[in-house]
Amino acid sequence: MKTVRIREKIKLFLSDRPRNTAEILEHINSTMRHGTTSQQLGNVLSKDKDIVKVGYIKRSGILSGGYDICEWATVIWVQDHVDDWAPGDPILLDKQGNNLLLKKPKTNNSPKIGAPIKAPPAREQPAKDLNNLNCNQLKDLLREASLKVGGRKQELIDRLEKHSLPRVESDPMYA
Repeated sequence: MKTVRIREKIKLFLSDRPRNTAEILEHINSTMRHGTTSQQLGNVLSKDKDIVKVGYIKRSGILSGGYDICEWATVIWVQDHVDDWAPGDPILLDKQGNNLLLKKPKTNNSPKIGAPIKAPPAREQPAKDLNNLNCNQLKDLLREASLKVGGRKQELIDRLEKHSLPRVESDPMYA
């Protein structure tokens, strides 16, 4: 029964905008008589079908339980504020609320007058191996996703892969 009350409180708290795990934990513990733990909160958030993870901030310190501090939003909020999103689609919002994991729509599909007609590729190119990028390129991708940019090269690659950025947008191969 406690989990049901926690879910209801969280959904109400997230109804106006996305919030991070630490904010949600503080709200629950300050408004409920018995509160909750960071571990239980993480389980509730990740298993609730009406709440989705929309961003990643950092991993909290060992002293506070070592949990992921993520941005969370209700499915209803995401549907109202993020174009072209459907339940089940991966989502990673930047600071302006744009989903970095969805393909960017082209604003003008019509060719310019007199421009040569370019045939579309036969198949989509495979994703570029992140190991082939240098640290500055990896950091640019992390900044674009509003993720932490510090650490060794392998940590940067792991962070990008964890958040499943589909391909390298600045790669001339995808231009």
